[in-house]
Amino acid sequence: MADFRAFLKPTAPLVLPYFGGARVDAPDRRLRIDTDLEPGWYRFEVQGRRAVATEPAEPTDLSKLPAVRGHWVDGWVVQSGREIGRLALPLLEEPDQLTRVTARRWYSGQLLFDTVEFEDSAEQEARTALQSRADIARVAHVVPSLRAAFAYALGRAVARERNFVITLPELSAHVVTIADGGVPAAQRLFDLLDQQRRARAAERRARMREDEAERYAAHLLQVARGDYARARRGGSAEERVTAALDAANATMLACRRVGENLDVTYDVDGVRLISLVDGRHLTVLDPGMCIYDEGELTLDAMPSVIREAVRDGVLNIWRHG
Repeated sequence: MADFRAFLKPTAPLVLPYFGGARVDAPDRRLRIDTDLEPGWYRFEVQGRRAVATEPAEPTDLSKLPAVRGHWVDGWVVQSGREIGRLALPLLEEPDQLTRVTARRWYSGQLLFDTVEFEDSAEQEARTALQSRADIARVAHVVPSLRAAFAYALGRAVARERNFVITLPELSAHVVTIADGGVPAAQRLFDLLDQQRRARAAERRARMREDEAERYAAHLLQVARGDYARARRGGSAEERVTAALDAANATMLACRRVGENLDVTYDVDGVRLISLVDGRHLTVLDPGMCIYDEGELTLDAMPSVIREAVRDGVLNIWRHG
């Protein structure tokens, strides 16, 4: 019979990446953490289902993890117009735009940077065209991932010049248009997206004013009934937010109280945004993105909404995480 004392022996420290939120993922299990950390690699002492960070650490060998290869654009690996992946941890020194890179997919699904790959003249010529805001129609041997990466990078460059915030997933439906039409096409796209954001934000503000009055009336009724304290129980705000997003295969990055509400920053397949939710029931008050024909949503439904918007090419975020 096995000696029960074997189960009480200390577990060897683990070197793991921390992406944000209230947990870290080891190869064979998920561990809870209770300490605020900056995203990065740490050495963790494992205590049951908890992990305690003891010190920053160098990344472990990633070579056995699944590889994702493509071209680098602002922290993303572009494999094609629709296949893009965001690097989950920042780099001390980022590669040049359009560099060939390899990333590795961690056990929980996030991408981690691995290596810079050899590039040829096509990347160099495309990078020169990007700097001069020219096209790449005459550049030879442009593979699909490089053509898509060029369009993404050009779109982001034009957006920065006009102080317009946009992510690669928001550009994914327009890569061909930007690749063919260049700077003018990107300018027209941003004009349209800006109009949509302003219109939806105005509608949301008007609706929130109505909703706030209804919630305040409900709050007074709860206080009168004496059950307000009961409605607040059920775990800390961060625990409930983490559980809701975990169930939808998303990652909570930050959770901040705003009065009785919560400002939640989270990641859905590399898309990061901030949603304002009711602190008691996690009902979405401000999704942080354009949602059409919206009914009442809770936070756990937002990842599906985001994925659908990406799939349909209509993602338009106004509160970027």
